[in-house]
Amino acid sequence: MKKLLIVLLVLFLVACGSPAVNEEGAIRDVIGEYFSAFNAYDYGRIVALLSDNVPREKIMEAVLFARGIGLVAEPTEIVVNINGDKAEAVVSFKGGSDTMLLVKQKGKWLIDGKISP
Repeated sequence: MKKLLIVLLVLFLVACGSPAVNEEGAIRDVIGEYFSAFNAYDYGRIVALLSDNVPREKIMEAVLFARGIGLVAEPTEIVVNINGDKAEAVVSFKGGSDTMLLVKQKGKWLIDGKISP
């Protein structure tokens, strides 16, 4: 967890010079916060990171299931592709990856869904 926070802090400091890098850093921050909240099984923090397009009823089920089996998600790599106010982030884990969709709403990046490859 400390390593992820250090990586996010370094990315933030490096990103201060370029708008495109700042956007990528903001997206990485949202994804990092999402996995921190997911690993803490913190429904409220997770929901705060989601766009209005994500159905809330499925989130609680996923959090309870993850808690029940002791699931911890630890990303090993995040590759971000930004297209205006939309972005895709391929998040790699041991044994696989997921593509997370993000959207910028009211100046803030939010998770808008997930595509499992």
